Amino acid sequence: MIIGHQDKVAIFKKLIREDKLSHGYVFFGENQVGKCHFALHLANFLEKGEFTKSDSGLGETLLLRPIENSLGIDAVREIKRFLLQKPVASRYRVVIIDDAETLTSQAQNAVLKITEEPPDSSLIILIVNNIESLLATLRSRLQRVYFTRVSQKEIAAFLQKEYRLDTKKALETAAEALGRPGRAVNIVTSQHFEQARQLAEKCLKNRGSRRSIVDAVLEEDYLLNEFITQIVIKLSRDLSERYTVLDNLIDRYAKINAFNTNKRLQLESALWNI
Repeated sequence: MIIGHQDKVAIFKKLIREDKLSHGYVFFGENQVGKCHFALHLANFLEKGEFTKSDSGLGETLLLRPIENSLGIDAVREIKRFLLQKPVASRYRVVIIDDAETLTSQAQNAVLKITEEPPDSSLIILIVNNIESLLATLRSRLQRVYFTRVSQKEIAAFLQKEYRLDTKKALETAAEALGRPGRAVNIVTSQHFEQARQLAEKCLKNRGSRRSIVDAVLEEDYLLNEFITQIVIKLSRDLSERYTVLDNLIDRYAKINAFNTNKRLQLESALWNI
């Protein structure tokens, strides 16, 4: 089920119907807004005629995700082998590269060569949060599709239908999802989310416990992103009073993600003045 993005569903159906589909796209936008989800639905439409998630697998689609936060030249060799085969159940062989910003420079250049002379039956979709993470030469070969956040109304309707939430709970969860359907699902289904929320609340209420909170957050990699997000949400409610603190927190978080820095030092520094 696609949550939001119905304008894109209509556009791609029209492109396919008129035989105007490009050989290469880059889907970009914030994390968890539904980029990869959409790509898989598109692949299913090409193979089975339905813009839904496949329940039985897709024989004409190759989905690649990074191993240990990297996609190297071996992944591109797999793409080449896959695209050399002719499709049977569809007009296209579809390659979806999720988290394509993890492609090494060598791998990006190899993908570029494929896009320069793509097989007639090929469709390559790169999924990224930040389009600038791709080489300019590679970006120039791909049609760009920007994925916006999804409305709270659409997310709430999805939560009511799929998870049987009552109206009040669905609207509260949709608001906390920040326009990201994937985040909404995590809120409903993940114990990690609740753990991060409790740690954030404890951090803001009890300054003396922050060292132990940092220990708990860094013990599990999956907690860090949600812990920071929860802190930002809570500080944003009083933006006029907390702007400088919030700006520093976001800056430190960006450094944690962008550079090989000491996460403990950056996190402790970010929380120091809260």
